[in-house]
Amino acid sequence: MALIVFNAYDNRAQAGQTIVTLQSVQARPYKEALSGFKQVLSDLDVRFHPILVSNSKDNDVLERISAMKPDLVLAIGMGALTWAEKIERIPVVYVMVLSPPDMVPGKKWLTGVKMDVAPERQLAILLKA
Repeated sequence: MALIVFNAYDNRAQAGQTIVTLQSVQARPYKEALSGFKQVLSDLDVRFHPILVSNSKDNDVLERISAMKPDLVLAIGMGALTWAEKIERIPVVYVMVLSPPDMVPGKKWLTGVKMDVAPERQLAILLKA
């Protein structure tokens, strides 16, 4: 499903565009999601500017994004989505978010892929722990 969102953006992406990547924390699955996104756009000259929101304070994140004037914000994780939902006039794509909250519906600039984990998989992980 995530690949569908990436490919949808890929069809509109142009060389020279800037993408800010907001990442909640340094985590392997988040890094893999970002790597996949970059791979889909690897044929284009797209500049990526990473921001780790767990290291940011107050409105620092929003000010940095505003100053960069990106063409897209990729929010990876719930913490990143919490910051990204405050952004307006810049398209935001979120990934790696379990059950996106009520903030998402009605915001046309905000879209993404909800991360669903099958109950069988959740149970297997719990039993393994």
